[in-house]
Amino acid sequence: MYTKTNHQSSHNISPELTLVLQEAKEFLLCYFADTLSEAETKSQLRQALNFNPLILHEGIRSIKKLLNAQLPPNTLLNLVLWSVNTPLETPNDENAEEWLKKAVQMAQFILDTH
Repeated sequence: MYTKTNHQSSHNISPELTLVLQEAKEFLLCYFADTLSEAETKSQLRQALNFNPLILHEGIRSIKKLLNAQLPPNTLLNLVLWSVNTPLETPNDENAEEWLKKAVQMAQFILDTH
């Protein structure tokens, strides 16, 4: 069982990345957290796109920045497990990174097919 350790804090991450992390967290919470299915997530993303496409653009941008950043250990893992409340079969940063990449792909697909 994974326990929440080495949780990222503002003193471990630059102020810019702290802001990016918060933006990504808010986007993921709104459109990916606690969803029951991929179809439900896509529906929520389509609604966001219809309301304001900038929501998806900014969400994708913030997640990509995190994926390309040097982050303390467990930052991505804590984001996915605790902030977005999404379980991973094997909880580690690598699997959290893969989950985030899939989230970006899904949001990008919604943008591209609109």
